[in-house]
Amino acid sequence: MRLLVTLATLFLLMGCQSTSNSKLDADPECVTGKLENGLTYHIYASDKHTPVSLRFIFEAGSLQETDTQLGYAHFVEHMAFNGSEHFEQNGILDYMRSIGATFGPDVNAYTSEKNTVYVLDLPNNAHLDKAFNWFNDIANGLNLDANEVEKEKGVIVGEWRDSRRENKSAYMYMYEKAIAQSQLAARDPIGTVPSIESATDVSLRQFYETWYQPQLAHLVVVGDVSVEEIKAHIQRELGKWERGNTPAPDTYVIPTPLPETILQPALSAEGASASFAYDLGPTATENKGQLFNQWTNEGTAYLIRERLEDELLSITGKPNSVEVGITSAGERDFLIIRGLFPAERREEAQTVIVETLASMRDRGVDEKAVGNIRWYQDARKYYRQYDDNLLPKDRISNFTWAFMRGEPSLGTEDLLSLRLAWSRTLNRYGVSDHLETMLSSEPVVFGFWLDDEQEAQVEDLLVDAHTRLMEQGKKRGSRGGNTLLAAVSHNGTVIAEQKKTETLNVWTLSNGVEVWYQQNPKAKEQVRIVVGDKGGRALLPEHLVSASFLMPDALFLSGLAGQDAQGISRYLNERSTAIWPEITPTRHALHIDTNRYYMDDALALTHHLIQSPAFTEEGLALSKQKVSEDFKNFHASINGKYDDAVFNKLRNDNPAYRLSTVEDIDATSLADISAVHDVYFSKARNTKVYIVGNLSPNRLKRAVAKNLGGIVFAEPSVSEQNIQSDTWSPALSDVLGVSEEEKGKGLSALYVLSEVENDQSAEVVFIDDILSRIATRKVLNSVREQASLSYSPGSFELSIDNEKYTGWAFAASVNPHQAKQANDLFEGVVQDMAKGVSDDEATVASTQLREALQGLDENAHHQANIFSRYLFNGWGVDALLDVNKTIDGISPEEISDRAKLIFGKQSKVVRAYNMPEGVELPE
Repeated sequence: MRLLVTLATLFLLMGCQSTSNSKLDADPECVTGKLENGLTYHIYASDKHTPVSLRFIFEAGSLQETDTQLGYAHFVEHMAFNGSEHFEQNGILDYMRSIGATFGPDVNAYTSEKNTVYVLDLPNNAHLDKAFNWFNDIANGLNLDANEVEKEKGVIVGEWRDSRRENKSAYMYMYEKAIAQSQLAARDPIGTVPSIESATDVSLRQFYETWYQPQLAHLVVVGDVSVEEIKAHIQRELGKWERGNTPAPDTYVIPTPLPETILQPALSAEGASASFAYDLGPTATENKGQLFNQWTNEGTAYLIRERLEDELLSITGKPNSVEVGITSAGERDFLIIRGLFPAERREEAQTVIVETLASMRDRGVDEKAVGNIRWYQDARKYYRQYDDNLLPKDRISNFTWAFMRGEPSLGTEDLLSLRLAWSRTLNRYGVSDHLETMLSSEPVVFGFWLDDEQEAQVEDLLVDAHTRLMEQGKKRGSRGGNTLLAAVSHNGTVIAEQKKTETLNVWTLSNGVEVWYQQNPKAKEQVRIVVGDKGGRALLPEHLVSASFLMPDALFLSGLAGQDAQGISRYLNERSTAIWPEITPTRHALHIDTNRYYMDDALALTHHLIQSPAFTEEGLALSKQKVSEDFKNFHASINGKYDDAVFNKLRNDNPAYRLSTVEDIDATSLADISAVHDVYFSKARNTKVYIVGNLSPNRLKRAVAKNLGGIVFAEPSVSEQNIQSDTWSPALSDVLGVSEEEKGKGLSALYVLSEVENDQSAEVVFIDDILSRIATRKVLNSVREQASLSYSPGSFELSIDNEKYTGWAFAASVNPHQAKQANDLFEGVVQDMAKGVSDDEATVASTQLREALQGLDENAHHQANIFSRYLFNGWGVDALLDVNKTIDGISPEEISDRAKLIFGKQSKVVRAYNMPEGVELPE
C-alpha cells in the first residue's frame, strides 16, 4: 500500500512539475495598462459596493536613500499632507473630513524599505476629481515649503520617539536580528534624528524629483467606477507628468542569518517566551510551483500551531499560547514559532515545544491532519461569498500587499482552481516530507526572559532545549477522534414573537430570554451570537471582583459537557468556532463566531456554558496561573505603573475599574468563581441574545428554543450590588504623575471630569461620538500641526458605557521638556470646547459619523458588536436601524450645548504626566 501511495504521489508531482514554472495569470477583472510616460494603472470596477478606494504606489523607500538622505522617503510622504498645488497646508485633510472621511483610517500613507504608498478611501465615486487632483500634486506638485518642512520635523521626531523603545517587543527584536547583517539595518524607513533635523526643502526636493517619476509609479483604483472614466482621469491628471531617467530599483534580499542562541530581556507586558526562527529562503511566488510551495508552508505552519496549542494548553492555561506563522523580512521568508508561558514553567514548556517539533519533523503527520489544510469543492462557494463581501478598501489592501511582495493578484476562479489543484497534490507523505525539510535546518533560537528569572539558568534551559530539538523525534500520543458534547437535557419554547423590521425578529423564550435575530444575506456562512446584559464587574460584591477575571478561563479549563479542556479546544477547532468572554466594569457577555452549518453545535455549547459549568480546582489553578502572569506583567510595565499611580485614582481605585492584584487573584476560591457565574447568569438578570446571520428564521427559532430556551436560571447565590462610584474621586489633586517612562520619552495627559450624566440614550451616544471627532481634530491641529509636539496626540471619552457621569481624556507622547506645553495646549482645546462648537464643526463631524456607520451589514462581526452593545445597554437598536434619520435628528445646537456642559467650568480638570525615571514632574 505504501508503494502504491508513493507512486501516486510521484505521478502527481510529475504532473505538477511540468507546469510548476508556468506563469501565474493576473486577475482578469482587473484592467491593467500603462501611459506613454510609464505610469502603470490597475482598475478593478465593481458596483457591488458604493465606496471607492485608491492607492498611489511608488517604487521608492528607504533602500533608495543615500547615507545623507536617511528617512527622506518617509519625510516626503509626510509633506504630501502639508501643501501642494491644489491644496494649501492641510487642505487635503480638511476636504476629506468634509465628505465624511477620517485622517488615519480613510486618508493616510506609509513608507517601507522599498515602497511609499498613499491611501484614499472615498465614501462614493462623487469625489474622484479631488482625489486625482491630489494624486497629481503628489506626482509633481508638492510645495515642500521650507516653513512647513521645519514644522513637520517635530512631528516626525515624535513618530521616531514613539516607535523607538529601549525595551523592544519580541517580534521587533527578532526582525532586527534577521536584518542585522544587511543593508536594511542602516535603512530604517523613519530615518535618524540627525538626518530628520538636518533635512531642508532643497534636499527633500532632490529626493522627490529623483524618485517620484511616472515609470516608478503604480495607481490602483477599486470600487464603483467606470473603467473608461478612470482612464480619462488618469490621462488628464497624470498623462503630462514627464517620464524621468531613474531606473526601477533591483530587488534586494537579505543574507541568510546564521543559527545562534540569543537571550534578550522580555517586555514586562509580553512575559516570558521562547522563539524558533527557521529560514525558508528568498520570497518567491512568481509561478505555480512557488505559489504551491508557499501554500504548503502556510499549511504546515497551521498544523504546527494546532499541535502545539493542544500540547501546551495544560501547561499554560492559554488556548493562544503559541504563535506560528510565515513572515517576511527583506524579501526572505521565515517560519516563526513562538511559545508564551509562565516563567516558572519555562523548562516544562520549552521541552514540550521542542519535543513536539522534533516529533513532527521526524515522525510526520497523519491523513486527518492533512485534511485540515486541504481545500475541497465546497470551498468554491465559501470563497466566492468571501470575495463578494470584500469591501473596496479590503480588496485594494490585498492587491497592494501582493504587489509589494512581488506576487500577482489572482482572480477568484483562478485562485480557486489553483487551490484545489494544490490540494490534490497533498497527502501525509508529501506534507511530512515538507515538514521535515522546513524543520531540519538549524533555527535561530531566542529566549525572552523576565527580571525575576535567572539569566544563566534561562540560558542553560534554552541550550538544553536546542539540543533536544536536534535529537531524533519520538512519536507522541494520538490527539483522539472527533469530539462530541453531552446532549442538552432540557428544551424550551418560544412564547412570544414580534417582527421589528422585515429582517429583524424578536423571540421571547419560555425562560424569559429575549432573542434578537438580524437576518443578513451579506453574512453568507458566518453566524455571530452575543449573549449578555449590562452589569459587569459593578454588579459584584467587592470581594468577588477578582473572581470575575478568572471565571471565563476556569469555565473552559475545567472542561464541560463530558469534555476536558483539550477536548473543548478540539471541538471548537473542528467546527471553525470561536467563543470569547467580554466582562467590563458595566457589561458582561459571551461572544460566539461560527459557521451556519455548526450553529446548532455552537448554541449547544452556549447552553452548557451557562447551564452546567463544571468548575474544578485544576481548572481554577490553571486560570490563576494564566491571569496572575498576565496581571503581574502588566503591573510591572510602564503602562501598568501609570495606571496604578494615576489612571485608577480618577475613580478612587474603584475595584470594578482596575485590574486586581496578584494577591487577590491567588486568594480566589472555587466558590468565588461559581458565585460570579451565578450572578451573571441568574434569574435576576435581563439576559438578551443578539444573532446575525443568513439563516431561515424558522430554523433558527427552533434551535434557540431548544438550546437557549432550555436553560434554567436559578436565584444567585450572592446578592447583586452596584459598586460604581456616584462621582469621580472627590479628593483629587490637580496634578498627578509618576516617573516610570523610558529615557527621552514623556506622556502628557489631561482629564476632564464632568458631572454631566452619561449615555442617557442612543442619541446622546451619537452626540458624544461627534464631540470626540471634533475634539480629536482640534487636538491634532493644535498639538501636531501647529506646535509639532507629537506624532499622534488624541482624545477619547474617559467614561464607559453606563457609567454615571461623563469624562474625557487628552493624551500625547512628547519630549519630556515639552510635556507641560502639551498639557497647556490640551487645556486650550478644553476651553475652546467649553464655548461650544460651530455649525461647520458639527456638520463635518456628523458627516464623518454618518459615513463610519454606513454599511453595518457588510461585516457580521462589526454588526454584532455594535448592535449588541446598544441592545444590552438599554439604548435600543432603532437609532442603528436608520442611522441617517438619527443623525439628521441631532441639531448643531444640541451638539454645542452638550460640549458646553461637559467641558464647562463646573468640570474638574486634572493634569497628569509620566516622565523618565529620575525626572521630576514639570508642575
